[in-house]
Amino acid sequence: MGIDKPDVRLVIHYDLPSHLESYYQEAGRAGRDGKTAYAVLLFNPSEDKTKLHKRVADSYPPKEFVEQVYHKTCDFLQIGLGSGLNHTFALHLDELCQVMHLPVIQTYAALHLLSTAGWIHFEDERETAPRVRINISPDQLSEYRLSQDQLLCLDRLMRSHTGIFTDLQIIEQGDAKLTDQQHDTLVSLAQRGIITYLPRTVACALTMTRERADEIWLSDTVYDLRRQTYAEKIQAMIEYAEQTQFCREQLLLGYFGETDALPCGKCDVCIDK
Repeated sequence: MGIDKPDVRLVIHYDLPSHLESYYQEAGRAGRDGKTAYAVLLFNPSEDKTKLHKRVADSYPPKEFVEQVYHKTCDFLQIGLGSGLNHTFALHLDELCQVMHLPVIQTYAALHLLSTAGWIHFEDERETAPRVRINISPDQLSEYRLSQDQLLCLDRLMRSHTGIFTDLQIIEQGDAKLTDQQHDTLVSLAQRGIITYLPRTVACALTMTRERADEIWLSDTVYDLRRQTYAEKIQAMIEYAEQTQFCREQLLLGYFGETDALPCGKCDVCIDK
């Protein structure tokens, strides 16, 4: 919730958050001006408990599936064993899942787990600047019949980017955006295999922080302990929603370590009493 207004009178949670930290922060958006305000949590025991428990499985899919995602993503990006170190790729998650027959939600979670474990660096969807790599040596250029625009384009690229023969280079700097003509010239060179050209796009970014390995593993710290903590937070949220014996403010404050709070007298439990 990106709302930061003092006079919010009512916050309604249609679905249960994954943990009490989120609920406390979001419900706290109501009544920041000190006047009467309400936080309402809608709870369907049978459906919501199932949904929350499913979040654990979706956020922490089996380790075997995570390894499968690693190899299928490398195959999709054409990264061979022992290669890819420090290379960055634009990754369209929906295309990856469609081509490699992977479920989207679990794949997204698996990529984040692989990033946490240090096998890759995965960034959520962002705008990626256009990048180019020249695939032939300068000596081979004479073998191609190139237009004046193509020759000037290649000359400018070689002068401006020393590493352009070995890795993709960002070819826009600051406000110097590619013109339509420059884009068309790059496309024509890419179609002939002279360069690799990745236009400006909005996609996830994946950087190989290690060479592609034959096998990967997830440590207890990265997977097991995090999964257990997440499941415990889910359970605490469910218990908060379904209990009707204790003051809700007392429960929330107790969860955060304040064990001496008095009943608020205003929540649904206090009113019922």
